[in-house]
Amino acid sequence: MVNSKKKPSYKLISTYKTELMGVASLSVLIGHAGTAIIADTGAVSLIPKIATLICTLMYMFFFLSGFGCYYSLNKSNNTRKFYANRIKKVLLPYLEISLIAYAIKYFVLEFSVCKFIEAMFFISFWVKNEGAWYIAVVLILYVIYPLLYNIQKSQKGKLNIIALLLIILCITLVLGYIKEPWKYNVNYSYIGHFGGPLMGAFCFIIGSLVAEESLNLKEYSYLLVMVMAMIWPLSKLNQTIRYSSSISLIASVFLGMSGVFIFPLGFQRMPQRVKEKSLSFLRIMGGGWTLELYLTNIYVNDLLSQLNFSFPNDRYRIKYSICFTGLGVLLTIILIKGKKRIKHLYAK
Repeated sequence: MVNSKKKPSYKLISTYKTELMGVASLSVLIGHAGTAIIADTGAVSLIPKIATLICTLMYMFFFLSGFGCYYSLNKSNNTRKFYANRIKKVLLPYLEISLIAYAIKYFVLEFSVCKFIEAMFFISFWVKNEGAWYIAVVLILYVIYPLLYNIQKSQKGKLNIIALLLIILCITLVLGYIKEPWKYNVNYSYIGHFGGPLMGAFCFIIGSLVAEESLNLKEYSYLLVMVMAMIWPLSKLNQTIRYSSSISLIASVFLGMSGVFIFPLGFQRMPQRVKEKSLSFLRIMGGGWTLELYLTNIYVNDLLSQLNFSFPNDRYRIKYSICFTGLGVLLTIILIKGKKRIKHLYAK
């Protein structure tokens, strides 16, 4: 049982980190399921919009990753150990699942060694915006984090880090000014292609800063919600503001990141019965399954999309979204239990 009443408010993020990862995992599943529904008419058309709003909570992944990286290096300033842990927790699970998924896609459904290599090494993401973009971005952040950590801990570290955050925001705004599509994938604009990685890095750095500083969660929650409330209406003035796509993205990120501050306060105030059941479920979602859930979800959707299903109406789209989400969860359970079984056999 988590007892956080006597803990300072900033400690709540650490206390509920697993549960927050669970919230972020759920947001990804709901977001991907909802955005897979392409409907133009009726009430169903609201589903992708609501799902996209919920999916903004996935930026909590970046925040919590930065938050965790700070504690990891601060506890033991051993860069080699830091990298070894990141390889074990992120890179190895990625390789295990991606090798299977991309082998099916590029050696069974079609044959292309070049595309297989491009997908495995994230070239297809950085060029065509295809694949596990969170992994592609966070691995780079892990590589450079010891440098960011040393800058943050230096005498003028805070000012340098804040300057870096402002530079990221400025670049994001500039990308929103470019109206031409990304030349390697015309389905994406420059902000559509690079905005997510940039703002993911922004959240990651914010997470590292928050991990170091004592803060009042209520004050940060109110601040983030106020900033989002001021920026969001501006993003709707598409005809008058040329940076509207960038502003909309920044507002979405602030909205998603506010969940890191708001949910722990909500967890504290839950009735005990509801709290026990809800948090136990979120611990499962945010425990050892998080990365596997994300990867199986996007790969199952990607592989099924290769089959070019046709949907006679919107209800079939909803059923399809539920099915591929459920199939991803089922495969994750099989994968996790299979790995535990193999480890148990080797232990004997």
